Amino acid sequence: MRIVNSLIKSSVEHPNNLFNYLFWNLFFVTLPICVIAGVLSLFEKIPVIINDKPKFGVLGLLFMIIYAFIFPLLFTIILYAYLKLGNFILRFFLNNHRWH
Repeated sequence: MRIVNSLIKSSVEHPNNLFNYLFWNLFFVTLPICVIAGVLSLFEKIPVIINDKPKFGVLGLLFMIIYAFIFPLLFTIILYAYLKLGNFILRFFLNNHRWH
């Protein structure tokens, strides 16, 4: 049971800068996709859809660069809230029920 207790306690403890880890990981996942889509839009190969209107050129590239920052930020906020809620629930059960 000591192993189970140590695993549960280690999953409750998380780094203080979890938000930064999540944001930069998601940013570097979306960045190559956004750059490729932006470059293809710049050369008028694939449109970027903004408000149901296809956009090409510099506007498409600019939108994809902005999107590379906005999407990871929004998704990080959702994931961070989800992880904080799960951490709160786990701590609640650990404090109220002893794992012996």
